[in-house]
Amino acid sequence: MSKTTNTSHVSRRAFLSKTLLGTAGLICGASSQSQAFLGFSHPGQVLPQEWVEKQSQETLKYANYINKKVGLKYVSIPNFIQSHFKSRRSVSNHIPPTYLWRNIVDNLAVIDKLAEDLNCKPVIISAYRDPAYNRTCFGASSKSYHLHNQAVDVKFPGHSTWKVASYAKKLRRNGWFKGGIGIYSSFVHIDTRGYGANWVKR
Repeated sequence: MSKTTNTSHVSRRAFLSKTLLGTAGLICGASSQSQAFLGFSHPGQVLPQEWVEKQSQETLKYANYINKKVGLKYVSIPNFIQSHFKSRRSVSNHIPPTYLWRNIVDNLAVIDKLAEDLNCKPVIISAYRDPAYNRTCFGASSKSYHLHNQAVDVKFPGHSTWKVASYAKKLRRNGWFKGGIGIYSSFVHIDTRGYGANWVKR
């Protein structure tokens, strides 16, 4: 391969690393704009500056991974990523370690299908939880599937949690996934544990 070709290849890679998800409209701009996710269903979502300064590269890589692995039509990748940026009792959550990334793929596909059936854009409340952060969440199990990046807490504006759960159970019966469905006061928990489970916590 010629020197010119190598240079071109490196330049292209450098460009792509700075303009993540360009084909989908998700852009990481200059440093002053690096915290902004542009495009998708919620243009201009801003992520916590201090969080992005520490983990921007991994954050962008994770968003890129999700974009490539799941053909999402309704789930907003910015909303999904932003759901990880929460703190409780001075303990901050973060995106999952790389080896857990694949665990969320099937789950997001289910959420996207639910959104299609309900004709509603979902709002993801919680996905992966770091063990330390999980311990600060009231009522969270020490064996939570959030710890393995296999669970999503989600709500669909305009639809009751009972209705969302009913649609999720139908998808499960039709073989879309094997997992748990939990009904809470303001959201529905859906996980891909590998076997069916149902519960209600109000």
